[in-house]
Amino acid sequence: MKNLLLIFSVLLSTSLFGQIGPDGTGTVNGYSIGPGADLVGADLSGANLRYADLRSANLNYADLSDADLSFANLSGAYLTLANLDGADLSFANLRGADLWYAYLSYADLRGADLWYAYLSDADLSDADLSDADLSGADLAGAYLYGADLTGAIISSTTILPSNKDLAWFSSQGAIIPQQGYTIETYSSTDLVNWSLISSESFLPSGDILSLKTIYSDTSNTLETHYTEDSTNWSLIKSEAVNSNENTLFFKSQVTPQ
Repeated sequence: MKNLLLIFSVLLSTSLFGQIGPDGTGTVNGYSIGPGADLVGADLSGANLRYADLRSANLNYADLSDADLSFANLSGAYLTLANLDGADLSFANLRGADLWYAYLSYADLRGADLWYAYLSDADLSDADLSDADLSGADLAGAYLYGADLTGAIISSTTILPSNKDLAWFSSQGAIIPQQGYTIETYSSTDLVNWSLISSESFLPSGDILSLKTIYSDTSNTLETHYTEDSTNWSLIKSEAVNSNENTLFFKSQVTPQ
C-alpha cells in the first residue's frame, strides 16, 4: 500500500508541475507552454522553464519570480509588468521582447540576447547583465542601480536612461560604441573664402580634444593630427594636395557622426 501511495504521489507531482520537452513545449504548473501561449497572469514562480519555447507568448502580469528561464526563447514575448525578480534568464533569447515596467531585480541575465528589447521603466536593480546584448534596446526610465553591466553591449541605437550616458555605461564595464568623426580639410587664399579639399570618416581611440594641420610647401603634403590630452598628438592622415601659388592657408575641422 505504501508503494502504491508513493507511485501515485510521483504521478500526481509530474502531472501538476510537468516538464519542458525537447521541442521547448510542455505543461508546467498546469499551464501549456509553447510559442504564442496565453499566459497572462500565470503563476509560474519557481518553475523550471529551461529551454522553453515561448516565442511571442503573452506573459503580461505573469509571476515568473525565481523561475529558471535559462536558454529559453522569449523573442517577441509580452512581459509587461511581469514579475521576473530573481529569475534565471541567462543566455535567454529576448529579442524584441516587451518588458515594459517588468520587475527584474536580482535577475540573472548573463549573456542574454536583448536586441531591441523594450525595457522602458523596467526595474533592473542588482540584475546581472554581464555580457548581455543590449543593442537597440530601449532603456528609457529603466532602473539600473547595482546592476552588473560588465561586458554588456551598448550600441549606437540603444536608448539610454535620461540620467545615464555612454560614459557611465563605460565606467560600469559595458562595451560602448566608438564615436566616429568626419574630418574635413579646406584651403583658402584670403582666410574668408574656403574650398573643401577632402572629407573622410575617422574612428579615434578616444575623444578628440583638438586638431592641428601642418603643411609642407616643399612636398605639397598636408598632415592632420589630433590629440586627446593636449600633449600627445597622433597622425590622422597625410595627403598630397594640389595647391597653387595663391594658396596661403589650410584648416581642418571635425564633426561627430
